[in-house]
Amino acid sequence: MYEKHFSYCFPLDTILRIWKYYYMREKIIKILNLKIYFGLVVLVLIFPLFFLPLNLDFFEFNKNFLLVFLSLVLTIIWVLKMCLEKRVVFRASSFDLPITAFLAVSIIGNLLVSTNKIETFVSVGSTGTFIALGLLYFLITNNIKKETIARPALPAGRLLYCYIVSCSILAIVTLI
Repeated sequence: MYEKHFSYCFPLDTILRIWKYYYMREKIIKILNLKIYFGLVVLVLIFPLFFLPLNLDFFEFNKNFLLVFLSLVLTIIWVLKMCLEKRVVFRASSFDLPITAFLAVSIIGNLLVSTNKIETFVSVGSTGTFIALGLLYFLITNNIKKETIARPALPAGRLLYCYIVSCSILAIVTLI
């Protein structure tokens, strides 16, 4: 007759699945860290030089859109990284409370005073820009360590040098 044979490898199989899950999760977290870092580098390097001749305002609207778009994308990646790590990492600094208070007052003022609430979130130099800059501040302070800002060999030092190179290129192009 037909006999069923069961091989009992449950603990080994479970251990391999758990190891594979944690190994893949750590790889994804490293990739997300790199995406956050390179997104910040791209934003810092391209922002002073960015313009598009597609609309009437070559500089301000396009730079505002780039700032809002990249800061939202980087914030989504940061939140996804925290979900994969299963913990919320938030480094506190002395500027967190004033920046959060300013953003809260800006949003409340926008909601109470403005007649066209959507336009004030989209227009240049308004609440949407302030929110994007606040998100960018929290991205930089929570994803780049304080000790690495002045050292050029470390990632934050490279971020500072990217900004200096970008502003130097902008100055040379402006003089020409």
